[in-house]
Amino acid sequence: MKKFYMALVAVSLLASCSKENVEPQPKQPQAAQESIDAVDPNTPGAIRLSLSADVAPIELAQDNIFGGDGQEARGTELTVSGPNLNKAITYKITPGAGGKVPALLYLYDNVGGISINGSATVVNDGKGVNLSLGMLLDPKVATGGTLKRLADKKMKGTKLSIMIGHEVNGSKYFFTNKGAQKITYKPGEKTTLGNNFLLLKATGLELEYDAATDIISVKGGKVSLQMQGYLVVARFQNKFPSKMLHHRWNKISENPYGVNAQGQRVTGYADMAEVNRPPLGVTLSVDNLSGTYQTTIEHANALNRFKVGEDFDNTSYQDPNILNKRTMTTGFKVAVKPGFRERENFLDAYAIGEAEIPVGSAKNANQFDNGEQFFLLYCPNPFDRGSIAYRSLMKLYYDGSPFATIHTGNSQGYAFCYLKNRKNSFRKTKDATGNKYYYVTFPIESTDFVGGSNYWTQDRQARFDAYKAAQAKYKLN
Repeated sequence: MKKFYMALVAVSLLASCSKENVEPQPKQPQAAQESIDAVDPNTPGAIRLSLSADVAPIELAQDNIFGGDGQEARGTELTVSGPNLNKAITYKITPGAGGKVPALLYLYDNVGGISINGSATVVNDGKGVNLSLGMLLDPKVATGGTLKRLADKKMKGTKLSIMIGHEVNGSKYFFTNKGAQKITYKPGEKTTLGNNFLLLKATGLELEYDAATDIISVKGGKVSLQMQGYLVVARFQNKFPSKMLHHRWNKISENPYGVNAQGQRVTGYADMAEVNRPPLGVTLSVDNLSGTYQTTIEHANALNRFKVGEDFDNTSYQDPNILNKRTMTTGFKVAVKPGFRERENFLDAYAIGEAEIPVGSAKNANQFDNGEQFFLLYCPNPFDRGSIAYRSLMKLYYDGSPFATIHTGNSQGYAFCYLKNRKNSFRKTKDATGNKYYYVTFPIESTDFVGGSNYWTQDRQARFDAYKAAQAKYKLN
C-alpha cells in the first residue's frame, strides 16, 4: 500500500491544555486493544510518523483541591529547588540507551484505535523529544486491522495521543508510582528525583491530510507534553510555643522533675528554667490517592485522554477489600490506627522516615525555610478521592506531659501544651487540574490546659527511650 509521511508539528501550549477536568464517564467493558511495535521508518511498506514535542513548564495551582478536615535511567525526572514556591518544581525527560525514551502512541477515531510502542529521541537537555518511526500493517489480520482502516481514509477524523514514562507488559500498560518523597530544602541546592518519576502526555491531537504533499500533520502547531495528574506538596507550620519548662527524667520508675538554670531540682513551676522546644517528628499518611498504588493506563477515545488509575471508581475507598485488589506502592504500610470515617485506610509512608518540624517552620507562605523538610507525592489520577494526613509517632514535647509545660500569666503560672489533632487531615474535595502542583500546609497547634494528660504515660519504656535520645540529640541536659 502507499506510504504516508506523518509530520506532527505545532500545537500551542494553550491548544494542548489538559482535558483532565472533564468528568470521567462510567466504566465500560474494555475490548481487546490492538497493539503493534514500531519499526524503522525506512522499512518498505511502513506508514511513517514523525513529530517534535516540547515539555511544558509545570504550574503552581491557584485553586485548592484539599479541604480542611480535621536497567537504565529513562523516563521523567523531577527537580525540587527554591526558595520561591512558585518556581520550585521542574521536570524533564531523561534518556536511556542511545539517547532515547520509550513512547506510547495511540491513533484513534470514533470507531476504535490502536496503540504503537515506539521510542523518541530526547533533545534540548530533556525539554523536548523528536520521534520518527514506522508502522507496518499486521499481515495476520485479513482486513489489515485498525491501522489499515485509518490509512485508507487518509487519517480523516483520526486523532493522536502520546505518553512517556509508562511501563508495558504484553498488551497492558501501567505506571509504578515511586511513592512519597521527603525533601530537605537547602539554599542553592536542588533535589533531583529520577527513575521515571512522572508520566508525561499530549492528548486529543487532531490530524489533517494534505493531498498535494501526501503529509499528515497536527492541526494548530507544536506538540506540548504535560504532566499527567498532579503533585501534592505537604508543608508543616509549627505554631507551638518556642520555649518549654526544663524537666529531667533519670529513672523509668520515677516521674520527670523540674530543674532550674543550674540544673538543680525544684518543685515550683516559677523556678523552672526554660529551654528550646525540640522539633516535632511527623510522618505522611495517605488514604486512597493514586500515589499509593500501581495505576493502569487505558485510553478513553470519546474523552480524548488517557485514563490512569481509573479502573477503580471514586467510591472504591468504600470497598473493605480495596487494598487487596491493588498493587500497592513500595514504602507504604497500613497505619496503626485507621481513619475515623468508615472504610478509610490510611497508609503511612514509613520508608522515608519522619520529617523534623521545628517551632516557627513554614512562616513564609511563598518561600521555603533553610533546612525546611516537607513531603511530595505524585498522583497520576486527577479524579481520585482520598485524604492526606500527618501522624507523629512520638509526641514527647507535644503531648500534655511535664515536658510540654510552659510559663503562663494565669493564676497557676503554668500550662500543659497538647497537640491538636482535628486539623491533621485534609481531604481531596474536587478534581485536580493536570500539570499542576498543590501545596497543603498543616498547622501544628497546641491546646493549653492545666492538669496534664495521662496519655504520655502510655508506652512508658518507649517514651523513656525517646527522652534519652532527644536529651542527647538536642542537648537538653
